[in-house]
Amino acid sequence: MRHHLLVPAVLALTLLAGCFRLTTTYVRVNDPAAVALAAGPQEVLPPGREPRVAKLAEGRYWYLLTRLPYEIHAVREPTGAVALRCDACGHAPWPMTGTAAVLLVDPEGAVRPAFGRARLTREAIVLPADVTFVRAPRRLQPVVAARPDLIIPWQSVVTARQVRRPLPWWAATFPTAIGAGWIGLGAYFLDISQRLGSGTRYGVGVPVITVGAALLGVGLWHLLAPVREEALRPP
Repeated sequence: MRHHLLVPAVLALTLLAGCFRLTTTYVRVNDPAAVALAAGPQEVLPPGREPRVAKLAEGRYWYLLTRLPYEIHAVREPTGAVALRCDACGHAPWPMTGTAAVLLVDPEGAVRPAFGRARLTREAIVLPADVTFVRAPRRLQPVVAARPDLIIPWQSVVTARQVRRPLPWWAATFPTAIGAGWIGLGAYFLDISQRLGSGTRYGVGVPVITVGAALLGVGLWHLLAPVREEALRPP
């Protein structure tokens, strides 16, 4: 019974991995002052060149037996550039690593690349800005992070493109190697020279080869698939 549940589960995960691509959005604007920053429905930094500092988030994070406070601020520079700043995060104690400031839109109009899909409306591009300020070793999730949105009006967009890449080669070789190994294992069970009953040979060998072929196909697809680039336009 467990084999009947395991094979469909592995096949489903394999198909999901085959559909997975790394999506990165690149945007450049002609005027950084036209870009606004929002946290959910609330606008934190409106468009404009007037220097401004607004609190985006605050909280505490654990270090040993104490909780250290932090505040994250959104900053509008005189040039119109947009940045996030967390002074306390820049002094995160060892072994944590911290960042004090991250530039989201530079004075030349280059927007920090966003990992993930942008949301397109008739008026603007809504670009997620995922910024990690404090990270701990051996921990996947960041300790302190901010996830605001950049609101970029279409009239200020010079270029906007979305690049979809398959998994990097070092990650794609893993399912390729595992798939080849499973196919070899399944062939062993199907070998009639082995002293196994027909029920064992076909009950184990066929599912193992099926899963191995799926893993091998996904790995080869990620190794050989081209990078896709798409220009973003108003819906």
